[in-house]
Amino acid sequence: MSDAIGYRSQAWLGPSGTIQRAGDASMAVQSTRLKRLIPALVTPAWAVHCDLQGSGPDRVELLKEIARGPSAVKVLDVVGATPEDAEALHGWTHVTRHTRHLDLPPTAEVIPWPSHRLKQERRFLREGGCVEVNPGNGWQEVRSLHLQSRARKSLDGRPEALTALLENLSHEPWAYNVVAYDREGNPVASGGFVELSNGATVYAFGGQQRSKASGLASVAMVMAAGKVAQGRGSHVLDFGGSLDPGVDRFYKELGGKAVAVSRFIQCPLWFRRMFPGTWRAWTQPSTMV
Repeated sequence: MSDAIGYRSQAWLGPSGTIQRAGDASMAVQSTRLKRLIPALVTPAWAVHCDLQGSGPDRVELLKEIARGPSAVKVLDVVGATPEDAEALHGWTHVTRHTRHLDLPPTAEVIPWPSHRLKQERRFLREGGCVEVNPGNGWQEVRSLHLQSRARKSLDGRPEALTALLENLSHEPWAYNVVAYDREGNPVASGGFVELSNGATVYAFGGQQRSKASGLASVAMVMAAGKVAQGRGSHVLDFGGSLDPGVDRFYKELGGKAVAVSRFIQCPLWFRRMFPGTWRAWTQPSTMV
C-alpha cells in the first residue's frame, strides 16, 4: 500500500486532504465547507471512493473515530463495505451505488474485450481514426471534453478546481491520459486514468465531442487505456461508475462487472431541510442496467 499515488497522494488530495489512520487502517478524505459555511469531511473530490484500507479492529476503530469527529456533515464512499463498517457507522444513512470493474489478465495475455467492441475499435482505426497515449496537449483535451460532457448534462464541472487537479496529475508518473482523434485530427474522445494503491487503474475523467465518430472513438480510447493499465501491472480497470444508465450500459458492454460502492452519510436534519436538492443528490442510488 502506498500513500504516494492515486487518491492518497498529495497531488490528488491537495491542501485540504489528509490520510486518516487508526493502527494499520487508513483512508483518504478531504475537509471542505459546504455552502462556504458548513464544515464537512468527504470523499476526495472526483474520487470514486475513499480508498479505505485495512481490516479487523483497526478498521472499525478508524470509522468510529471519524464518526466522532467534529465536522457537522460527513460523506464517505467505500468499496467492499462490510457489516462491521455499517455497524461502526451506526445511525448514518447508507446508500448503495456501484462502479464497474474489468479484470485485467497478466501482461502476456489478451484482455477479454467483448467481440463487438473489438470490431468497433478496428472500424474506428480503419476509417482513419487514431489513439494516442499522453499526447502533448492530452490533459487539456481531457479537461475540455470532460467539461463539454458535463455541460450537456447541465452538471457543474467545477472548471477551476478540475484544472488545478489535472495540472497536478500531469506531473505524476502514475497518471496518464488517452485521446482519440478522428480522421481530420480532431479530438473526439479522451480520458484521464489514475493508478490506485489497491492495484487498480481508474477511469477518473472522460468526455467526448458529439460527432459521428465519437462512439467508436470512446471504445478505442478505453481499450487503449486498458492495455496501458495492463502493461503497468494493474489487475483491474475501474470504469469509475456513473449514475447515467446510458454510461453504465456502455461500461457493462465493455465487460465491466458491477461492484458495490457504499455511501455513508452523517448529516443533521436541519441540513436536509435547508438543502433538499443536495440531500437528494447525495442519496440517489445508482441504477443497474
